[in-house]
Amino acid sequence: MVENNIEGQILLNVELVFDSETEANFLDQIKLYFKKTILIIKVDIDTGEMELDFTENDHDDHVLEYDKGCILNKYINKKLVFIWKCANSEEYFDVLVLAFEDCLPNILIHSASSSLDIFELNKINN
Repeated sequence: MVENNIEGQILLNVELVFDSETEANFLDQIKLYFKKTILIIKVDIDTGEMELDFTENDHDDHVLEYDKGCILNKYINKKLVFIWKCANSEEYFDVLVLAFEDCLPNILIHSASSSLDIFELNKINN
C-alpha cells in the first residue's frame, strides 16, 4: 500500500517534467520524492484541475540530477509540515500549498491552461 500521508516526511528530491510535444515548455508534472512515497502533481487536460497521484518510492537513495533553477530544491532535506488543497469559486482543485519546516506556507503550485506554475510565498509582515 502506498503511503499518501506525506506530512511529517522529509523531501528527498524533486523532479520537473516538461511537455516534450510543444516548444512552449509547459510544466506537465512535479514529482516530490519522500522516503517511501512519490507525490506526482499533474493537471487533468480536460478540466484544468490538479491531480495528485501517490506512488511507491522503492529507492531510499533515489538520486536525480537537480534542476538548478527550481525553487523547490531549497526545500530538499526539509520536513513537509502541512498541505492545503484549495478549490476556486467554481469548485475546481487548482491550487496546492505546501509548508516546510513550519506551519507557514512556503510553496504554492497552481494549475492553469493545462500547465503547472510554482510560486514561492514570503511573509511580508513581522
